[in-house]
Amino acid sequence: MNLGDYINTSMFLFETATGIEHAKRAGYTMGSEDVLANFKRIAERAGLTAGQVWTVYFLKHVDAIAAAMSRPELAQAEPLEERFADCLNYLKLGFALFGETGNRFHRPSFDKALNPAVMLGLPLGPEAELPSGFQTNLRADEPYRRFPPI
Repeated sequence: MNLGDYINTSMFLFETATGIEHAKRAGYTMGSEDVLANFKRIAERAGLTAGQVWTVYFLKHVDAIAAAMSRPELAQAEPLEERFADCLNYLKLGFALFGETGNRFHRPSFDKALNPAVMLGLPLGPEAELPSGFQTNLRADEPYRRFPPI
């Protein structure tokens, strides 16, 4: 796969993940402002930690993806594209749980490599143009910016 196709595939995955995240959020949070409410609610009912509940949900997606990739002839309950996209969402939710439990996010030594534009291989700079449909406020020539510590 060439870089352009890879970028388009990545953008499709991110867009799909965002759509799924928005569509499912109200049902999982039951109207709570806390996007992690589902994990906390199930944890309390099951006598587990929110991190343990997240692990079960995340591994369910990983197992479904692994089964589909290794045994494509098996029937799938939902499209594989959605499984991959939702797996990204679970990674973000798990990272949020990690941060909420008092962990600090350490600046990596490879700052610019984490800029999404750089990760996607986009040749960005002050004068560079983004591919059609791609929007970001980050530029490859800016230092990596992380959200404030929790």
